[in-house]
Amino acid sequence: MSILFGTIIAAADDTVSEYPHDGVVLPFNYVPTGWVGITFLALFGVTTAGHLFQALFFRTMYMIPTLVLCGICELLGWAARYWGHVNPQSGDAFMMQICTTIIAPSFMTAAMFLILPKIFNELGMEYSRMAPRLYSIIFISVDVTALVIQAVGGAMASIAETPDDAEKGGRIMLGGIIIQLVAVILYSILGTECVVRFSLDRPARPKVMNEQRKHEGWINVPRGIIWMLVGLTIATVFIIIRSIYRTIELTDGWNGTIISTEKWFNWFDGAPIVVAMFTFNFLHPGYLLRNLESDNRLPVSKDSSTERVEMARV
Repeated sequence: MSILFGTIIAAADDTVSEYPHDGVVLPFNYVPTGWVGITFLALFGVTTAGHLFQALFFRTMYMIPTLVLCGICELLGWAARYWGHVNPQSGDAFMMQICTTIIAPSFMTAAMFLILPKIFNELGMEYSRMAPRLYSIIFISVDVTALVIQAVGGAMASIAETPDDAEKGGRIMLGGIIIQLVAVILYSILGTECVVRFSLDRPARPKVMNEQRKHEGWINVPRGIIWMLVGLTIATVFIIIRSIYRTIELTDGWNGTIISTEKWFNWFDGAPIVVAMFTFNFLHPGYLLRNLESDNRLPVSKDSSTERVEMARV
């Protein structure tokens, strides 16, 4: 792990001249550093291949259109950045990396929106503001909406013939990122509230049970659930950091200081997403949540059992 984080930090911190060369205006406003692009390509390649293997091995197929697809988009984005290193004047390379790296985290957040309700089912649906399956339905719907908006904005920017048209596309992408950021923050608040309510045994809704169960806090909670919550927390923090950065970046404009500074992109976009990806490799739901349906699961109500069956179909 220390070697991995050392590599990420070194790559994120490295940069070359951030100004136009010999009076030539570059789409990136700098020449992307070659070895940094290769490093992130290698890192995203490893984590994406790992997620594909884990999805097949643990039969968590929902991880393929989420985490695996996120990794593929990041690979395309960093390949485009390396293309920009080879051909700094390529506008196609710039737009390709902008579009793919902006939409990639949407697929990761979709996985997060699917995982958390599974945990809520086990803690007890009475501690959640909503029925667990509604989290997936509502937040994934918002996530898809944000993804479509970002894709439309990216398409408009990529075919723009004037700076004004490109700015319009950028503003549309910005709208999608803001929607995603708000959704992740709301998801975090609701998730935190559920965990706190469970810890204090203060249900948000009446318990629907024939027999009241004795609340023993976290004593009987499987370790896998606890570690999965840790993984979700780590990934959420990095997703929020990245979303705030991209919001500021696009607000600053195509030629602003933020987008024109390579190390900030490395630090606040590339590094957070690769760390979040590896977090789910090490804290994978297929392994940590594999015993949710065992005889040792937490006792829940009949309604919760129904919810569990419904969630298993997601």
